[in-house]
Amino acid sequence: MKYIISGVTLILLVVGAFLLFKSPSSIDPLVAYGMDQLSVTELVAQLENRTDEPKTLKANIDSSGLNITANGQSVKVDLPSDMFYLSFAPYIDTTHPCGIHNLISCRGELKQEEFHVLISDDLGNIIIDEYMESFANGFLGVWIPSNMNGTISITYQGLIATTLISSFSGDNTCLTTLELTNEIN
Repeated sequence: MKYIISGVTLILLVVGAFLLFKSPSSIDPLVAYGMDQLSVTELVAQLENRTDEPKTLKANIDSSGLNITANGQSVKVDLPSDMFYLSFAPYIDTTHPCGIHNLISCRGELKQEEFHVLISDDLGNIIIDEYMESFANGFLGVWIPSNMNGTISITYQGLIATTLISSFSGDNTCLTTLELTNEIN
């Protein structure tokens, strides 16, 4: 019995030491960055506003989930089945092609600027009608109902951009074609 207790104690010490000195590269990215208690909407908001992340943290959002990778470890957080995240960067002079939004590395031209955002579905129901400030990365992000077709209109200092949007499975989550002009696009 003495050997069994000694053996169990030794095993517990080894396992405890392993857990205590576990390499940071093997830790879940949500735990490593202190985000494991956040909801998916809180995660997206926090990641969208971060501009100081090390090169090892990556986060993108597609129509089905938020994908976070750090130090070789990945985690996918499912989106609410009735919601879709659309990130968009209105621009005047510069943009970039994008389809799946990278919350950390995508950059838009107009950072921390105020825009009027109007989103309606194809039946004319207003989904969003409010003034919003772009994040430090130059993007704005909204949660809209999934499985809808609609229109987004952005106004900024007398300029406007309007385009069709959709929020179905497989649709793009990054919209970088909203060129602000004097005319309705």
